[in-house]
Amino acid sequence: MTETKHLEPVSVDCDAPDNIIILDQASVDRLNAILDRAREYHGMRIDDDDTFALVDQIVASGTAEQRALEKDRVRTKAPFLNAGRDIDAAAKTIDTEIAAVLDPLAVAMSAYQRRKKVEAERVERERQRQIEEAQRRQLEAESLPVSTPEDLAVREDLVDEVAVVELVQAPTEIKSHVRTQVTMTVEVFDYSMLPGMVNGVQIVEPKVAAIKKLLECNVEVPGARLVAADKVVRRAR
Repeated sequence: MTETKHLEPVSVDCDAPDNIIILDQASVDRLNAILDRAREYHGMRIDDDDTFALVDQIVASGTAEQRALEKDRVRTKAPFLNAGRDIDAAAKTIDTEIAAVLDPLAVAMSAYQRRKKVEAERVERERQRQIEEAQRRQLEAESLPVSTPEDLAVREDLVDEVAVVELVQAPTEIKSHVRTQVTMTVEVFDYSMLPGMVNGVQIVEPKVAAIKKLLECNVEVPGARLVAADKVVRRAR
């Protein structure tokens, strides 16, 4: 017997201070000083080596602070990115456990619905056959002369027979929170037939997603075709 595994609350550790400091005061002061000096040279024409070297130093200093800011940005947000990945992984684990329990039930329900649909279609075909047969017999009876009360009774019985058959309700489809939808997948049945280029899409190594897009747009790709497959989907409501 399979051991029952119960879900438990999952938490992800993530230190998130109320205020995240991207630039400390010392860095802000350095940057302001550099930018103030840089603004002094805006619009100025550089005509000598000394001015060129001075401006070059200002640009280098400002660029160094800018790169330090980028490193701080990456370092500061790293814990939150890691927390996001941890959250996704934890949710994926729970989602997988839920699907492992519910999906087999959904597949079984879908199989029952298919069997029920096949039976309903068979019953409806038989019902229609009985209606057509009763109507045929009614027309035959109506074409016969009515010379005795017995002949009239036979005709009335046939009319009633048609009415009874038509009153039988056709089977109704069962409603549920499970449905089966058709999904299309790509089957590459002959790699040697795949061309190098189709409608501007280069196929150096077969990319199933690209081939699927072409086939869905009714573009023929030699060696590949779309294959329909049923997929059972659960719904919450």
